[in-house]
Amino acid sequence: MSNRTDLIIDLDILPREEGNPNYPLCINISYKELKNSDIRKFFSKLKYFRNTEQGKLQNRIVIRFYGYPKEDGYEEFEIELIRKWVRKLFSLMPHLFYYLSEFFDNARKIFLCLADINAKFYLGEKIEFDFFEDETKQLVKQICHYAITYGQQENGAGIEELKGVLKRTVKPFDIGYYQLNKEFR
Repeated sequence: MSNRTDLIIDLDILPREEGNPNYPLCINISYKELKNSDIRKFFSKLKYFRNTEQGKLQNRIVIRFYGYPKEDGYEEFEIELIRKWVRKLFSLMPHLFYYLSEFFDNARKIFLCLADINAKFYLGEKIEFDFFEDETKQLVKQICHYAITYGQQENGAGIEELKGVLKRTVKPFDIGYYQLNKEFR
């Protein structure tokens, strides 16, 4: 890919929706950043968005990867380079899911990069997964705990919406809406 193409793709622009203050904000991660496990751009863009969007970033960040070698039959969350990058980001930012948008199935893809997947299979057009249950349940609890705790400190008014996003993102290992409400009152 030429430098000019990198620059165009790297603009991190998604079209604003008229009258929607919660349109998604994109952070594009290049193959070079993946290869170098470089997460600085993510934090730089998040800081930029925080300054330009009056800090209202809950459920708005979309992470996209580009320029990496495609592997036939593999989804992004199965590519070790992407999984490694996401795991590094999550280890430094355990409340990451507070920010992640559901647009483009983004939060779900990032969750799948973190989860231990035993196997994938297709039911028609839909992909199903077999997870290592114990490890994944622990991950779900961790994701929910950090995102909701951070959300309460950051923006108490948006907690119900965040709980809904988390509940949809971490299926089938949903720790339950009741349990989320009980733990985070």
